[in-house]
Amino acid sequence: MHIPETKQAFVSQNNDTMLVMYISSLVRSIIALHNLINNKIDLRSEEQQQINKIKQAKKDKKKEDAAATANGEAGKQADDKKDDKMQE
Repeated sequence: MHIPETKQAFVSQNNDTMLVMYISSLVRSIIALHNLINNKIDLRSEEQQQINKIKQAKKDKKKEDAAATANGEAGKQADDKKDDKMQE
């Protein structure tokens, strides 16, 4: 290790190795961050779809209730007319 060329070669090789480790770690971190962002986007999309399904179900329920109320009123009015005719 007293020869300057050998010492320089080991230092250079060590620096190259550390650079490769640093770059690979950096790339791995970027890929992990990208996956986290994609996961967040997917979760928001699924959440929005669930909210839309709930809203649609509420709208359908209101329509059914309105239709049932309208049918109930029509049936009640028909019953009232029958009762009036029977009383006469």
